Amino acid sequence: MLYKKNKKKYLPKFSVILPVFWGTNSNEFMCAYQSLIRQTIPPDEIIIICDGKLKVNLKVIIAKLERDNKLVKVYKSKYNFGPGHARNFGVEKSKYNIVAFMDSDDISLPKRFELQLPFFRKKDISAVGGFIKEINLNSNISKVRVVMEVPSNELRNKFISPVNNVTMIVKKKEFLVMGGFPEIRKGEDFVLWAKFILNKKKIINLAKILVEVKVSELEKKRIKSKIDLQYITYLGRIKWFNIYEEQTLKFILLVLFFSPLIVTQIIYKILRRFPLENQIVGQRRKFR
Repeated sequence: MLYKKNKKKYLPKFSVILPVFWGTNSNEFMCAYQSLIRQTIPPDEIIIICDGKLKVNLKVIIAKLERDNKLVKVYKSKYNFGPGHARNFGVEKSKYNIVAFMDSDDISLPKRFELQLPFFRKKDISAVGGFIKEINLNSNISKVRVVMEVPSNELRNKFISPVNNVTMIVKKKEFLVMGGFPEIRKGEDFVLWAKFILNKKKIINLAKILVEVKVSELEKKRIKSKIDLQYITYLGRIKWFNIYEEQTLKFILLVLFFSPLIVTQIIYKILRRFPLENQIVGQRRKFR
């Protein structure tokens, strides 16, 4: 593993995977990119995956970044294959054994990597994540999505992803051994990290906000589009669920799909809160 000396600490060199697609907003992308290069511990490689056709202004911006910053590597696909495929390709092309994930419309807080990287000095750590702050662009109200410090497949975690994927840093070798993200359009991150947990790979979630995620009313209305049985089938296949749990969840999702949007949103919020333990909920007050 390659190391660099920074702030009197030896930390592993690492790559960041940043997928973009037709719907990527160029201004939000630049904010995401700048949040990477302004880190207290900046990445040693930024891999931008162009997943299908891009809007002209975004293509121009990415071409300039590639030309001006030697750390930026750009890979292009003629067709859109989805985020799982894009991230898998980026990991395969990455130079370093530590790989971080980032969405093109999110903001990594300045000390994100400084907080996460020291954990990889321990050989038994496979991946490190943390909390996200969800900011509603319409109401300007924010909330924190917390996750268990050491995720498991206990009942409280089974129905909601045990990590925040946009905060995750992982060892490349172990990511590849686990097969990467399944190439499905929805829930691919849930399936991958479930496989890590079931295979006794150690994941640590820091009790700190690492990434800010923008949420609009339009995105809230897309909750119904997230109701997809394919990733539930994947989770059942890897034994994250038993057959009873799998069939029960599929039934619930079908009911939600045919329910009024307001009902779907309420139930979705309840499920989002379900995995939290009291000790973690109490920590929410610490964040601004």
